[in-house]
Amino acid sequence: MGKYKCGKIYKLTVSELKINTDQPRKLMEENEFQKLVDSIQKKGLIHPIVVKELEDGTISIVSGSRRYKAHKLLNLKKIPAWFTDGDPAELGLVENLIREDLSQMEVAEALQKLKDKSVNKTQVDLAKLIGKAESTVSELLSLRGTRENGRGVQSKTATQNNGKRPPRTL
Repeated sequence: MGKYKCGKIYKLTVSELKINTDQPRKLMEENEFQKLVDSIQKKGLIHPIVVKELEDGTISIVSGSRRYKAHKLLNLKKIPAWFTDGDPAELGLVENLIREDLSQMEVAEALQKLKDKSVNKTQVDLAKLIGKAESTVSELLSLRGTRENGRGVQSKTATQNNGKRPPRTL
C-alpha cells in the first residue's frame, strides 16, 4: 500500500475515487437512493465507504458506491473512507449479502465472477465465504446457466422482489 494504511479511515477527495465495475449490485432503486441522499444531506455520512488502493495508485471503491454517488450528487468534495487490502469482489459480495437486498441473479453473477477469477475456488469455498450451504451456492450458480440458455427469464414481479417469488394467494 502507498501512503494509506489498511484499517484506517481517511477523508478522501470524491473526484479521485474510482467505482469498482465488478460490484455485485447492478440495480439501484431511485426512491431508496433519494432517501440516502436526503439522509446524508441532513445528518452526514454515518458509515464510511470501503476502498482499496490498487497497484497503480488508483483508489477503488469496494463498498459504498451509492454513498459515493450521493456525495457526488450533493457536490460534496470529501468522503470518509476505510482502507482494506482484501479482495474487492469478495468483500463487496459479503457486504451486500449481509444486507440481504441483492437479487438471486445478482448473487449468482457475483459468485460466478469469484469462481472464474480464482481457479482454485470451489463451491465449498464460496459457500463458506457467504455463509450459505453448498447446495445453495450450486442452485445460485445454476441460475446463471438457465438464464444464459434462455430458460430462466425472470418476471418483472420477481425482479422487484429481489429475485424471490411473489407470495401466492391461497
